[in-house]
Amino acid sequence: MHRNSKNLSRRHVSLALAVAFGGVLAGSALAQNAAPPAPNNDEPEKVQSGATDPKVLKTQPIPGLPSGPGARAQSSGTVELASATLQTNKARDLSIRFTSECFVYTQGTNGQTQNQDQTQSQASVTTWVEVDGQPVPIGGSSDSTGEPDDGKVGLCARSQDLSSTLPDDAVIDLAVLSQSAHGFNWSALNAEAGEHTIKVMGKLDASVDGSGAGNAAAVIGKRTLQVQAVKPSAPAPEEKKPSNG
Repeated sequence: MHRNSKNLSRRHVSLALAVAFGGVLAGSALAQNAAPPAPNNDEPEKVQSGATDPKVLKTQPIPGLPSGPGARAQSSGTVELASATLQTNKARDLSIRFTSECFVYTQGTNGQTQNQDQTQSQASVTTWVEVDGQPVPIGGSSDSTGEPDDGKVGLCARSQDLSSTLPDDAVIDLAVLSQSAHGFNWSALNAEAGEHTIKVMGKLDASVDGSGAGNAAAVIGKRTLQVQAVKPSAPAPEEKKPSNG
């Protein structure tokens, strides 16, 4: 009697192990044959680019403005500072962030006159973002006219004043070179699905005013551009279809 019960228990245990082990194998086979999970189209799409080559912003005389003593203004041509390409599978808002080192140089010289000399040198670097060739307004905002702003921001700037009264044969010169890092964010709203080219552009504006001489320049150093596509904060406007009537 006891012997039969022991044999029965062993059979039950063996059967239970076989069923359990078979279930594990079947589950493993199902897992191996299962289709891979579908891609999540809501995952963030993003791209980042960086550069270390210096971008020198050289000034050029502005036509129509005086180039001798007194007020003198100069401006550089537009320079591309960074670029990236992003592919989106749906209409998205593009969150754009640009950070950069910025070197600003200002210089002024007074002297060789018995009168008081005063020289003011100013330099400022302006940056903006273009998506597919169109400037991106600041946060999609508009100015008082109801039109979107130009999206331009001051990345770095400095104004230097030099005032002196010197003998005829004396000259004083002041030159300052500063380095700093700055950044700014833009938002391009309701970008259509497809490939988008994002560019960061820059320009130097410089001026020298007064009886002395001066100069100003700027250099853009290490920089990064980050672009991330996110769900639109508001539905994209639908195109109006012409009525048949």
